[in-house]
Amino acid sequence: MNALDLFWHLCNFLAPAWVVAALMAGALKLLWRQDLRSRGWRQLWVWGGVGGSLALLAALVLLGRDGKLAGYGLMILAIALPQWALAWGQGLLGRR
Repeated sequence: MNALDLFWHLCNFLAPAWVVAALMAGALKLLWRQDLRSRGWRQLWVWGGVGGSLALLAALVLLGRDGKLAGYGLMILAIALPQWALAWGQGLLGRR
């Protein structure tokens, strides 16, 4: 495998995490516009993308191969947790 093939393999491996993180960050900014006004879209996206990438890597190591449903479930959880923590830090989830 040459360097270009390795680059595309890594991009395709990490793409689900970064795309889902972008969609989730956009939905958060759309649904809770006033509450998340001090948090930038990019900040939510990057934290979610990093969490999802780490989860995909952990799933690859633990499960032995990519593309298992448990790995994608872990990815969704790892994307949502940092974004939830950023929103909770502002008191978004503490209000009733």
